[in-house]
Amino acid sequence: MSKTEVKDLIDQIDQLLFIRNLLGCHYNEWAESLSDSEVKQFAKTIQELYDKTFCEKCNTWISLTNLKNPVAECRCRHMSLNKV
Repeated sequence: MSKTEVKDLIDQIDQLLFIRNLLGCHYNEWAESLSDSEVKQFAKTIQELYDKTFCEKCNTWISLTNLKNPVAECRCRHMSLNKV
């Protein structure tokens, strides 16, 4: 997905992935210094990625296609990701 239109979202999530460890997987004392805005930004970015990769119409995630463009699409082809 790093070569599609959601690349910026993926990059943001990668930069904030440590928040997942703090809140859900592994406790890290140093992470207690995170601000509320950092955590909210992480949650917002995850929601945006979900909105762009899960089709509520056919209830499927987008998946890779054999076509060059779009790169991925849902089962009903209502949603797709294109190369950037």
